[in-house]
Amino acid sequence: RFAQAWSRTIGAGRKFGQKNQTRYLEIQSSDITVDPSSVVAALLDFSGVYSTQKIAQNCADMAWDISPLDVEHGVWETTFDDEANRLFLRQCGELMKLLNYD
Repeated sequence: RFAQAWSRTIGAGRKFGQKNQTRYLEIQSSDITVDPSSVVAALLDFSGVYSTQKIAQNCADMAWDISPLDVEHGVWETTFDDEANRLFLRQCGELMKLLNYD
C-alpha cells in the first residue's frame, strides 16, 4: 500500500510538472548523496537566486556541516538478502521503475 500511495503521489507531482515546468523541480535523494553541490545549484537556480559553482559548493558544505545525511547511495541494493530483495521488489518494483532505479 505504501508503494502504491507513493507511486500515485509521484505520478501526480510529475503530471503537475508537465503542465507547470517552471514551477517544478524533481530531485532524487541519491543525487544529493552523489553530487550535492549540483543539487544545490539546481535549487538556487530554480528559486531564482544568483549563484556560482563556488557558492553552490559552499552552501552544500555548510548544509552537510549542519545536518549530515546518514544515508548511503544504493545501500539497499547490497544489504538485502535474496528473500528481502524478492519481497521488496514484489511490493515496490513498479515504484522503483518509476523512480528510475530499475
